[in-house]
Amino acid sequence: MNIPSIAFLRGEAPDQSGRMIADYLGFTDDKWEECHDHMQWAFPTRTVSRFNPMAPVIPADFKFGGDPIVLHNLETLLRLYLRSLGMSYDSATNTIDYTPQFIMRSFNSLLRPGDHNHLRVSRIIECFNIFNPKVADSIARWFIFEIAHKYFGSFSGRNIVFWTAAWQNVELEDYKSPTT
Repeated sequence: MNIPSIAFLRGEAPDQSGRMIADYLGFTDDKWEECHDHMQWAFPTRTVSRFNPMAPVIPADFKFGGDPIVLHNLETLLRLYLRSLGMSYDSATNTIDYTPQFIMRSFNSLLRPGDHNHLRVSRIIECFNIFNPKVADSIARWFIFEIAHKYFGSFSGRNIVFWTAAWQNVELEDYKSPTT
């Protein structure tokens, strides 16, 4: 099965803008925040994006076989994305934590009500549910029970509903997330 997002994650094909995964791996923290057509390639899901309809989706019948290159690149992309928000990811322990830059990096993005990073978190949880459910579990638990709990004024109940639905692999028919 030829899946463009898998070829991209393997470093074998570019995204719709001609960038390779190596370009994403070189993104600065600011580039992660400013760029808006890359998240669908970095963290592919089964859901068509309203914001980037050119991005491929993972077919419903796709079963991930554990490709180590794809897993490594996804975890590296996760680490870079979280770093842009002032967090860290340790793949050895499958844990997320704050970095000293958290408040500086997240105050004007993640911790701002209605920020687009709230949607990105849903996408990332959904993506890892396809490729590595243990990582999806850690991401969901971190954002629901740590970030949203500690910074509850920054997130709506709707965010928690979407993060939980992505975590539990439940499609919300009557309450679709505007997947980023």
